[in-house]
Amino acid sequence: MGYFCFDIDAEVVRAFGKEYGYATMFTPFFILMAVVIYIGVMSMKKGRIFCSHICPMHLYLELIKSKGKSTWLKRIGWGLVLSLLITQSLVAFFVPVSAQFSLLRSGSLMMSGVLGAILLLFLILFVVYKDTFCKKACPYNFMQLMLRSDRTRIMEFRNPDHTCTNCKKCDEVCPYDLQARFESHGLDCSNCNLCQDACTEELGAGNSLFHRHDPVIESET
Repeated sequence: MGYFCFDIDAEVVRAFGKEYGYATMFTPFFILMAVVIYIGVMSMKKGRIFCSHICPMHLYLELIKSKGKSTWLKRIGWGLVLSLLITQSLVAFFVPVSAQFSLLRSGSLMMSGVLGAILLLFLILFVVYKDTFCKKACPYNFMQLMLRSDRTRIMEFRNPDHTCTNCKKCDEVCPYDLQARFESHGLDCSNCNLCQDACTEELGAGNSLFHRHDPVIESET
């Protein structure tokens, strides 16, 4: 929020307190590309790490499922909070935060309309579409799935001693409403480890029936 901004009027790019002219903006550009490449490489090895550790939608899905069942009030509340933060952050890429508030105070219909439209869009995504957007329309999800191979880490459910109590806590905590015991190794799983944590809570430390399966490491040992 405010750490990166294209100042069109001043013809500079501001990144983490430093200014770069358009002719010398290769520094923040290469940093951004390095981050994207790093996420891509890690996705090939660890799975959908962007979804499980960075994506605000995943954070939202975790929040509405924490401490009880998901309700419309909880969905709208957390959805509004995250939508406001994301909207302000996106607009801050082009209009500094101070300028945003100045325009709003002066009654700018353009700024009010842009902020309102983006806010409404994200609120609909969070409250209405939720995990459906992640599974069916998110471009970052598709990018990571394209990088997936038979050597990508998956979450496996193993119950050789039939110690599963059928508590279904793993299903309750899954952000994508998966039947974790049967679908954790599928394409929709983001390897967030919440099912593993829930199983550990039920059966005790070291007894979880969910295990991260890393074919690269196992093939080399």
